[in-house]
Amino acid sequence: MKYKLLLAGLAPLMLTAAAPTPYGYALFDGADPDLNYFAGKYWIYTTDGNAWSSSNLSSWTAEGTVFNLSGVSWLDRTRANYLWAPDMVAMNGKYNLYYSVGGSTTNQKPNSIGVAVCDTPRGPCTDSGRALLTPSAGTADFEAIDPAVFADSRSGNLYLYAGGSAAQDGHRLRIYTLTTDGLRLQGRVTAPNGTGEAYQPTDFTEGAFMHRRGDIYYLSYSNGYYGNSSYRVRYATSNNPTGPWTDRGVILQRDTVTKGPGHHAVLQLPNGDSWIAAYHRWEGRTGDGPYDGQRQTALARVTYNADGTIQRIDPNAH
Repeated sequence: MKYKLLLAGLAPLMLTAAAPTPYGYALFDGADPDLNYFAGKYWIYTTDGNAWSSSNLSSWTAEGTVFNLSGVSWLDRTRANYLWAPDMVAMNGKYNLYYSVGGSTTNQKPNSIGVAVCDTPRGPCTDSGRALLTPSAGTADFEAIDPAVFADSRSGNLYLYAGGSAAQDGHRLRIYTLTTDGLRLQGRVTAPNGTGEAYQPTDFTEGAFMHRRGDIYYLSYSNGYYGNSSYRVRYATSNNPTGPWTDRGVILQRDTVTKGPGHHAVLQLPNGDSWIAAYHRWEGRTGDGPYDGQRQTALARVTYNADGTIQRIDPNAH
């Protein structure tokens, strides 16, 4: 979900956050974390503009801001613009940074999705020079936010998952195919049910993420309002990256300590069939909200049952 981001380039801050175990603790301030493993290091990109790297998941070094809006030529400069929900993807020897951009934190619209090409995981990044997805590419009930790109090794297709947020916009998920360089839309996926839309998962709000384990495709996403305790993560499964979806319910939600956990990314560790998730949460809050201030990034193990379903995640499990 949007929150002001990447307004100016900052010099790298060589700060380190450490914990006895990487799981169950708030690692650092930051929302909407994108989690990757690039060139022997783990990387997290957050909505507050920071990139973080780690060799062991426990100690994290702030790498500074990888991208700002100063070089984005297609923006409406008559208003303030903010950038949030980054998604960094290794692509053709470089890295594509997908991002949401739009008006103020009061959800001023329209919002769009852009993409920049980066030389390394910490930049420098150069914008593609055009919006990847704008409201004109959809309809009034679709908000172009929260990009997540998935390369399907089975079909060879590159998919963009996007959309959601404000209730008046229908919390609608859309799925697109991208060109092989990831810089342009190639087509839009629609279900054969006459709606003209993709298959919709149950109670989708925003922050879609796709991963595959074995023969199962997992679409996970946030449900609820990001600024209060209702925010949580649900998921659905399919034998196809575009659905139809079998609803699997909630896998991560509030408890007595952690409020509003959500907007996550899932990563397979390089040592085999071990998986983790990065997500944000509210720390030290009482009541159901709404809350103000900074959200924190945390990690959690993702554990699968024998039938491929995901076990409920305890946000405080170490």
